[in-house]
Amino acid sequence: MWFRRKKYESFQTVGRVAGIFCYPVKSCARLSVDRAYCSQYGLRCKGVGDRKWMVIRPNYAFLSQRQEPKMALIQPNIDDEKYLELTAPGMEPLYLPKSPKSIIPPEILNCSVWGTEIRGEDCGNEAANWMNKFLEKDGYRMVISTDQLDKRDVKLKAGIPADCQCIYQDSAPFNILSQASVDNLNSKVEKTVSDKNFRTNILVEGCMAFAEDTWHEIKIGNDVLFHYLEPCGRCLLPTVDPEKGVKDPKQEPYETLKKFRTPVGQNNPNFGVMISVDQEGWIQVGDPIYALPRC
Repeated sequence: MWFRRKKYESFQTVGRVAGIFCYPVKSCARLSVDRAYCSQYGLRCKGVGDRKWMVIRPNYAFLSQRQEPKMALIQPNIDDEKYLELTAPGMEPLYLPKSPKSIIPPEILNCSVWGTEIRGEDCGNEAANWMNKFLEKDGYRMVISTDQLDKRDVKLKAGIPADCQCIYQDSAPFNILSQASVDNLNSKVEKTVSDKNFRTNILVEGCMAFAEDTWHEIKIGNDVLFHYLEPCGRCLLPTVDPEKGVKDPKQEPYETLKKFRTPVGQNNPNFGVMISVDQEGWIQVGDPIYALPRC
C-alpha cells in the first residue's frame, strides 16, 4: 500500500478525456459514449464489448474496411436492453442478441485475426444475409465472441507476448490518441481528417502533440490504471472517409504520416498508442488523465 501510494503521488496530470468510443462490430462505425467500463478485454458499455462482433470472409479471416470501405456506414446502437441494432443506408435494421442463448448447440467457427486463430459463435443466416446484401457480396458471415469462448493473447510487434488478451481488436484491448496529434497531422495535409479516421478508444485533450508516445503508465480518474504496450502502426484503413465509406484516392492521410511518423527500419507510420488495463473500472468524458513517463 505504501508503494502504491508513493507511485500514485508520482503521476503527473497530462490531460483530460475528450471522448470515449466503442466499436461493437469490428471495422463498423463507432459509438460515442459519455461513460464506459474498462475491462481486461476492452471497453464495455450497456452489455456490449468493444469489437465483440466480427464479419468474416469465406476463408474465416476477418473482414475490414481495407476490403470493404462501406463497412464504415454500418452504425451500431446499444440503447435496446437485449439487442445490438445495426443500421445502414437503404437497409432495414438488424437486431443481434447481446447475449445469445441458443436452444440448439451453437455453431462455433474457427476464425482468424491477422493469422491468429480465435473462435466465434455464428450469428445466423439473417445476419449473414443482411451483411451480404448491404456489401453486395456473397459468403460473408457474422460471429460473436461470447463469454464462454477463449480470447486472443496479445503479441507485440516484436513477437513478444504482452501478458494480456483482447477479443477481435487488431492488436490490443485499447487505443489512446490525443486531439493535439490529430491537429498536428491536419496542419500538414490538404484535406483535414478527424479522430474518427483512427478509430481510437480514448481521445485525450489538453496535452502536446504525440505526448501519448511518452506515457508508460496511465491513470484515468481515480482508479483505472493502464500500461503502455507499443505504438499503433498505421495501415491504409485511415484513408477511408468515415462519413462516406470510400477510400481517399491519394491515400491520405497515410502518405503524409509516412513522411514524418515512420521509425527508421519500419514500413508503416505510428499514430496513437496501444495500451492494456492493469486495474479495471469506469471512466467518463472529462476525467483527468495522469501518467508516468517512459524511461
